Amino acid sequence: MVKHQKKERILNILGWVFLALGIIAVIWFFGIRDWRYGVWFCNHAMIIVGLSVLKRNRFWLTAMLNIGLIPVSAWLIDFIGKLFFDVHLFGITRYMFEGSPWTHLISLQHLFTVPLMLYALYLLGKPHKNAWIGTSVYGAVLWFISYFFITPDYNINCVYSACPGLPALPNYVMLFPIFAIAGFFLTNLFLVWLFSALAAKRQRPTRQ
Repeated sequence: MVKHQKKERILNILGWVFLALGIIAVIWFFGIRDWRYGVWFCNHAMIIVGLSVLKRNRFWLTAMLNIGLIPVSAWLIDFIGKLFFDVHLFGITRYMFEGSPWTHLISLQHLFTVPLMLYALYLLGKPHKNAWIGTSVYGAVLWFISYFFITPDYNINCVYSACPGLPALPNYVMLFPIFAIAGFFLTNLFLVWLFSALAAKRQRPTRQ
């Protein structure tokens, strides 16, 4: 009973932290800076993550991880590479070292959001195996807004051309949604496998 109450308390704290991060980012980009930057996945998705955790909704928490796990991990690797070794492996975080650091303060959420999302999902039990469908629907909405309502010079969510660190593909605009959906499915599959493997390892009896 005590363990369950502790888990519920941690989930509530995580949910409100995610929700606060999302609201702060939305106010900053939509209300103060430039609304177009608010359409970037990482600049509003924490609202969905926060609500998912507070509502104990594994489907949408997994769906958000499906879209964020790879790019945010790449961002983290690139940022740490530059910070400690003065090398940009992908070039994704060059903007973090240009201009006033205060303007990029919100982007520091990349350092801990994915680990905390994984931890929240661990507390909720396991990933939802069909969450990639929700990711695809959400991604389609993002693609539609980014492509039809925002000009190519912003390249929000990389819908017009490949983001830094990715190869420039022919017919990119048409191929991007296909590769994105495939990525969502494979990430979902990986998460299901990872959590299953970890659960099996915990249940395996130890040798005396």
